[in-house]
Amino acid sequence: MNKKWVIIAVTLASWLALQGTASAHVVLHSTSSNKAGAVLHISPDDDPVAGQPSQLFFDLKDATPHNATLVVSGAGGYETSEPVFVNGATISATYTFPAQGTYHLALKAFGAEGAYIFAYDQAVTRGTLAGADTSQQHDWANAVFVAAACALAVVIIAGINNRRGIAAHSIFKR
Repeated sequence: MNKKWVIIAVTLASWLALQGTASAHVVLHSTSSNKAGAVLHISPDDDPVAGQPSQLFFDLKDATPHNATLVVSGAGGYETSEPVFVNGATISATYTFPAQGTYHLALKAFGAEGAYIFAYDQAVTRGTLAGADTSQQHDWANAVFVAAACALAVVIIAGINNRRGIAAHSIFKR
């Protein structure tokens, strides 16, 4: 009986040890006449956080670009062109998604073979909400504080003015 459990434990431990880490990289295919592929990785963890910088890495396969542009577009006609860095077949960029939502990423890479166009729709579900007022409103807290301070002042004044009457009814008389 013990040998059976040892074999099960060793088998389970071996299986868990051999498991690779999960990778959520996205495989993209060029939509242009020049066919190539790319693997997109967005840091942190392929799940960007709105309001925080994200690193975008495009690892191109079967293409050697010398120049590239990245266009990010979002809801309401929002569109921006981001600077990219080309290092061999790897293209990287830093971008801060302004708010949660879906963004269209369009990478245009230019090499000796011609242009390669890669497109991907990225959902941003963490971080700053679109249209959210990030300023803190404490008007109600200020009003409560002033009212509490006034009530405390009234109690202190009433206590001082009526201290002899309070002392006459005290259970701590001398």
